[in-house]
Amino acid sequence: DSELILMPDQTDKPLVSVLCITYNQEKYIGQALESILCQKTNFPFEVIVHDDASTDSTLNIIRKIESRYPEKLKVIVEEENQYNNLPPGGYLDGVMRPFVHGKYIAVCEGDDYWINENKLQKQVDYLKKNKKCTAVCHQALVVDGINSESIGYMGYGDKARNLSVEDLLDFWDIPTASLVYRADIMEEFVTKWTFDTPVGDFPRAIYLASKGYIHYLPDMDSVYRYRTPGSYSSSNEDSEKIIERANKWIAMNESINKVTYNAYCKQFKKNSALQVRVKVINGGIFRSLLGKSDREYIKELGFYKCLKMIVERILRVIGFVFVPVGWRRYKLVRNNKECS
Repeated sequence: DSELILMPDQTDKPLVSVLCITYNQEKYIGQALESILCQKTNFPFEVIVHDDASTDSTLNIIRKIESRYPEKLKVIVEEENQYNNLPPGGYLDGVMRPFVHGKYIAVCEGDDYWINENKLQKQVDYLKKNKKCTAVCHQALVVDGINSESIGYMGYGDKARNLSVEDLLDFWDIPTASLVYRADIMEEFVTKWTFDTPVGDFPRAIYLASKGYIHYLPDMDSVYRYRTPGSYSSSNEDSEKIIERANKWIAMNESINKVTYNAYCKQFKKNSALQVRVKVINGGIFRSLLGKSDREYIKELGFYKCLKMIVERILRVIGFVFVPVGWRRYKLVRNNKECS
């Protein structure tokens, strides 16, 4: 069961509900919440924090901040970790949905943070003026999750643009902490997009874009921490986890393709082909190519990408491997030693 600390009654109903999920993030959660609570807006907003039974001092830090902002902060505390028992919609649109009062939902996970006190105001202003827009996102600075060094950026460049489903399938690069979306259109997402997913961000973005469009702002208003311990990006060096994740991505692509009535079938096939490539390179060649669907997907790669895949697999067999050494940077190593 969840323990909910309710906020006092307010005269003004919050226009935005900022959702923050956290688990064992004592090093980061304070900065995340402070960056949210310092936002300057001409509307009221609430902050809902979900702690998934942290075993470190994360909850203690949250409580201290709560004591300073009792009128603004809600804290949902799980007695047992819910990661393997999530309802449709996941943490954001499933677990936390009943506690949302805002017309708009903003997201900032516990290991990320915002760096512009006017971020929320800008995004909400755009949503108010553009009814066909379902969500607004922006560029984010990427920092190393261990040493906090700046290592790149995430987003769609230095010009504002509208993003369609096709754009996202070609290149999905929406920082989670940048997203603000309409709450009232999410019921269908919760009831119909209930399949198992390796990540919740991707199907949510596809869904939002399919209901209108997502507007991208080039402003760098948040920070994404790359490869923090326990995060999705921290598992990029484990071959078995990579293969398992690739299988889930393929299954998710097939499920989204079905629920969107094959409207983006060709793009989903290309995306699944890239996942089959990942499986082959990481040692799943027999598991990958024996399946009929995988054989069909891999045709989408074309000759040169297939040739590159085979070369990378051969390198892996003889002891060489590309390992991540930063944001979208890889190094060829052998026996844990850098290759010249």
